[in-house]
Amino acid sequence: MPTITLLRDDRGLVAAAVVEDETLLATSVGYDERKTMMDAIRRSGREARLARDALGLEVCSKLLKAARGERVEFNYRLSLARLSPLAKKILKLVRGIPHGETVDYAELARLAGAHPRAVGRILSLNPYPLVVPCHRVVMANGRLGGYSLGARLKARILEAEGVRIDYKLRRIERNRLQRRG
Repeated sequence: MPTITLLRDDRGLVAAAVVEDETLLATSVGYDERKTMMDAIRRSGREARLARDALGLEVCSKLLKAARGERVEFNYRLSLARLSPLAKKILKLVRGIPHGETVDYAELARLAGAHPRAVGRILSLNPYPLVVPCHRVVMANGRLGGYSLGARLKARILEAEGVRIDYKLRRIERNRLQRRG
């Protein structure tokens, strides 16, 4: 049976990781321990027992660092079996977005051969928030767009990664963020 590990940082942020057989099944981050745990379990599509295993603790520690904007490498085996071929393709593309950069939904859709709304829907169901950095996908007009963990957390993470946000307009400053090619 999969295990779920929870870890809280000194700022009250909670990370959760669902793991089975050295494979990451899902992650979540939030401020409410129970809600974050239930979200990770829901994303995994499996039942899980609460445990503090070494891999779960390592993943949770990295999730908390990433949520603070630190550069973190997530080199874990991910379970993608339940995902459609399009979802796998989109998550692979998103995983390649560098720290501190953004891509808009339309560009991502063009690269994946999909509609921007399909991209948004797939990212809303991303089983691996922060591991697959869907927070780096924004709207074509520069607005932040949605985020399954909340727009406020998305803005905080992007800003911590060095993305400049105009809070008056609720947009990113595009001049520093246009992704090339």
